[in-house]
Amino acid sequence: VMKPSGKFYHEVILGEKFDDPQVGWVTDRFIFKPRSFKGVGDDSEGWAADGARFLKWHKTSRAAQWPKRWKVGDVIGCAIDIDGGKMSFTLNGTEVANAFMTFEAEGR
Repeated sequence: VMKPSGKFYHEVILGEKFDDPQVGWVTDRFIFKPRSFKGVGDDSEGWAADGARFLKWHKTSRAAQWPKRWKVGDVIGCAIDIDGGKMSFTLNGTEVANAFMTFEAEGR
């Protein structure tokens, strides 16, 4: 989403071969580098949830509480309120209150 403001949402369905899933959002300054093993949340340009390892990511990892470990077929929802500076996540349609993250949007 390359928008300076607003609220947005997307979902990811976990498939058969997911390893160390980090699901979330990146800025327009995020640079994907194949084979670098860097993904969403690994640097200052991204934020991610990881329910397989019970972590949340932004530059580094921190503990996150999830009601259960992610598995194949789970639907992970990612919501962002750019103006409010908050990201939240859902698991199979239910909000995971303890997995939210805050941020400061630059350029507003």
